[in-house]
Amino acid sequence: MKITKEQIKEIRKLRKEGKLIREIAKKFNVNMGTILYHLDDDYRLRANKRSKEHWDKIPKKVKKELYKKRASYQAEYNRKRYQNDPKWREKIKKISREWYRKNKSKQKI
Repeated sequence: MKITKEQIKEIRKLRKEGKLIREIAKKFNVNMGTILYHLDDDYRLRANKRSKEHWDKIPKKVKKELYKKRASYQAEYNRKRYQNDPKWREKIKKISREWYRKNKSKQKI
């Protein structure tokens, strides 16, 4: 579950009022680490560092598979959104046209 900016403001307000991290996490139905991530800059930096270190340890072959899965997910998401959202459709068409114009001269004939 993604936490909105309004929820982050409320989380900070509740913490200033003296609420426990556990209570706040329960209220928003998230892990205590999620609350800490949004309250404590040092915790956030350490979490990001751990994440990067973990990613760096993953073999290239596995990363390649993860990239494929992500690309597949994004393509499916965009396809669904493209079908159901006229504004999104126009935005994608515009981006595609601009990319084609820019790269047309680079293509080999």
